[in-house]
Amino acid sequence: TMGRGRLADARTTAARFVRRNRTGVGVAAVLALALAGGVAGTLVQARAARAEAARANATRDFVVGVFEGADPSEDAGAVTARQLLDDAAENVARDLASQPDVQADVERTLGSLYARLTLYEPALALLRASAEREARLHAGPHPHTAEALGRLAGTLIEAGQGDAAEATARRSAAMWTAVAGPDDVRTAEATAMYASAVEWNGDAVASERILRPALAVLRRDRAPTRPGSVSRLATLRQTQGDLVGAERLAREAVALGTAMDGADHLDTGALLNNLGLILRDRGDLDGAERAFRRVLALDLARLDSGHVYVATASSNLAYVFLAQQRYREAEPLFRRVVAIDRARLGERHPYTALAFRHLAESLRGQGRLAEAEAAIRASAERYDTYDRGAAWTGVEGARIALARGDAATAARLFAPAQAVLDAQIGPEDGFRVSLLSVQALLKSASGDRAGARRLHSRAVALARSVYGPDHFRTRAAERARDADLG
Repeated sequence: TMGRGRLADARTTAARFVRRNRTGVGVAAVLALALAGGVAGTLVQARAARAEAARANATRDFVVGVFEGADPSEDAGAVTARQLLDDAAENVARDLASQPDVQADVERTLGSLYARLTLYEPALALLRASAEREARLHAGPHPHTAEALGRLAGTLIEAGQGDAAEATARRSAAMWTAVAGPDDVRTAEATAMYASAVEWNGDAVASERILRPALAVLRRDRAPTRPGSVSRLATLRQTQGDLVGAERLAREAVALGTAMDGADHLDTGALLNNLGLILRDRGDLDGAERAFRRVLALDLARLDSGHVYVATASSNLAYVFLAQQRYREAEPLFRRVVAIDRARLGERHPYTALAFRHLAESLRGQGRLAEAEAAIRASAERYDTYDRGAAWTGVEGARIALARGDAATAARLFAPAQAVLDAQIGPEDGFRVSLLSVQALLKSASGDRAGARRLHSRAVALARSVYGPDHFRTRAAERARDADLG
């Protein structure tokens, strides 16, 4: 619940592990992406039949036509990529009505480009249309339909629609299995996408079970997507508490990505970001800070300052500052994250709610409690259901209320949060340290000093057991105990 990830793998994402797509690029760059990644790379590859080549060429010609004259020398910035995509999307049905196969390809390409700009509403509309059109064109399992479903699944995850993503990714993986067999690299890539959706929905154990055989195929064939899949496996190991194994895999992913794309590539930055999250959880805050500073510098050098990659790197660096009690340094970064997430992901996206919660923590740390209360209320309002994310927002709200001296409000906020989290967090889970600390503070506020002392002792003992004596989370539990009990 406390970190944002990025996965450099065919534009797929997973919970706390998101590889967001480039925005703010110039028209020429978007055209290059369309031709390299959206058309030539996916439509012509492995399609030797003449009809397939003709279809791919027709798609390419349509996309090239969209961008012709887009960078006029007299006013190079006059036409934005968004305007060009909007114009193209309007003309697809009119210009390609007699070529439904090409129309499906173009819809998929334009939808993918919208997704690169993190414009998920038009992206999903086009990708759904493409998948439905392919299904009508081809009876039964077919590579075009399977590919269209995979593109749609990846964008659904990025848009935070986990249930739809999992169902769509499952269909794509099953169809590739039927079309190409279980050992084909395309089946493996689709299966890795399915694993990503399952992990987004909270089942790390099942996700790893699905991913491992797929990764074996990707390794065997030296597939270009294997750095991202290795990184995803690292995050699954991290989620399940194997931080040593997670770090080893994450470093392997960074090495693979660096060898493949270079140290300054955005995909390599995504892999480094995920390594930083693991280093942070291991308690290596200095290593995590170096990784996140590198990622943020890379993103700011290559992307628009309002890009969601910038938000991801800013959020992760700022969380390191929270762990180091550098609240003043964290606050402006979290404010940037809030602004970007609201603009690019929308008010209801889980990351927008998380950004408000982290902003509240940075404000509470500075003693600016009225502002912290407003921020945590903004976080709570962005959850549709009282799930785990909303519960942690309730815990932070209780902390703020306790700092204000309002024990009654703190207890009211904490009770439903505890009920949700108790059902999901085991007795020896490190996340329970925070719950025990807040419970102790509530006991103390009610006058039960002995009860508070017992709960603080349990929190510190659990932190030392799970994290070790020198970990920042152990020190935080000790600080809470010492400040409360004097």
